[in-house]
Amino acid sequence: MAPLCKLLFVLLGLGAFAASGSATADTTYVFSHGGERELIRQAEAQAIQGDYALAFETIRSIGNGGHRAAALTGIAEAQARDGDVASAIVTAQSIGLKADRTWALCAIARTQVENNDLAGAQQTLAVALVASRADGGVTLGAIADVQEAIGDLTAARLTREEAEVKSLSFNDNLNDLLFANQSRFDTEENAWLFAITLEAVERIPDPGERARVRLEIAEEMRAGGDLSESRDMLTHASKDAAAILVAQSRSRNLSDVAMAQAQVGDVANGLVTARLIEDPTIRAVPIASVALAQNRAGDTLGAMQTFDLALEAAQSINNTADRDSSLATVALGQSEIGGGVEALATTSLISSAGGRNAAMNRVAQAQTYAGTMAAAIRTATTIPDAIVRDRTFGWISNEQTRSGDMAGALETAGRIGSVRQRGISMALVARAQTKAGDLSGARITVGLIEDPDTKDRTNLWISNEVKASNEALKP
Repeated sequence: MAPLCKLLFVLLGLGAFAASGSATADTTYVFSHGGERELIRQAEAQAIQGDYALAFETIRSIGNGGHRAAALTGIAEAQARDGDVASAIVTAQSIGLKADRTWALCAIARTQVENNDLAGAQQTLAVALVASRADGGVTLGAIADVQEAIGDLTAARLTREEAEVKSLSFNDNLNDLLFANQSRFDTEENAWLFAITLEAVERIPDPGERARVRLEIAEEMRAGGDLSESRDMLTHASKDAAAILVAQSRSRNLSDVAMAQAQVGDVANGLVTARLIEDPTIRAVPIASVALAQNRAGDTLGAMQTFDLALEAAQSINNTADRDSSLATVALGQSEIGGGVEALATTSLISSAGGRNAAMNRVAQAQTYAGTMAAAIRTATTIPDAIVRDRTFGWISNEQTRSGDMAGALETAGRIGSVRQRGISMALVARAQTKAGDLSGARITVGLIEDPDTKDRTNLWISNEVKASNEALKP
């Protein structure tokens, strides 16, 4: 879908897509930082394993509202699969973005249908229908999809008709704007774009909704390569977010805007927006995002100074768990821009021993990704917990193996205290050597493995690999 058409979908087409059933809970989110994608995956995996407390703790570090909604939806689905629908609905209702909240409720209902709880699914859909009134009806298509899955075709037809009416009503309100401005553009599509961005958005009475729409438009502009227009739109979004009356909602929306500004490289305004955030539990993450943007622009010194502001915000948090989570985020960012010493100093401020160990593990991983293996190994060496330390050394060794650094991988594996874990990392090196044709090197590596079971299984694997290779060479 072309960027302008996608933008049209944001304000004009949502209702039409809902009417056709194309808008579902399987929303694609734009990630301002790769770390948030990983946090969502972690939270969903933890929820699937039934560790909901850890899953909720994980999403504390997610600053963007849309990303947070994606993680909460995953947790809600897991709760519903486990049969705890009541908790799932509570989780869905905690999502701040209105349309995402309704989509999460639809996801719960779909899970109930999969569990053959059709009556329960209908009850959940009743909650979703009420929620859809707050989002302007853009999620009605998703609700109709679940009604059809239940077998309630009459209700699904009526829901789609309601979605179509709401879509047409919105379209009619824009027709006059299109007619008045169409001559100013080469194409009808651009005329629609003008009508929507410059006129229709201003008619949204709620500053929070207006800020969110501007955020969506700014993202489409960014995706289309128009960074200047995107930055201007985000400046307006920042003003809208600052006008929100509810303090918590104001802080969340300002956070989303600041992170979006960081993504388009508007460091100065991103920092201004982030500093408007009153809640310190929210303020640290967007400031850290601005610092990463500064580093991407080549201003590493300025980025380190901005990370000092993020650290100051994190340290001002009263709640211990929130403070530790924000400190871990700051430490990870510092390590990503080469501030290994600063990152370790930040991790030392984390009060929880478990949180401190986990943060140091993530710092070492970031240093490995950055190619600073020596720094990663130094960080891993300082991890107090032996199990986490071994796991970190094993992870670094495996990354070295994947990159082809067999000597480095073996040296790092030798630092692992657990005989079994050390053997597993060495076995991975031996397998890689075998696949690369270095059979003699693989045999030498196997000789270093102390765990008898791991050594036997590795020898067997190598023998089978060699046999298969020889068979493949036969005419």
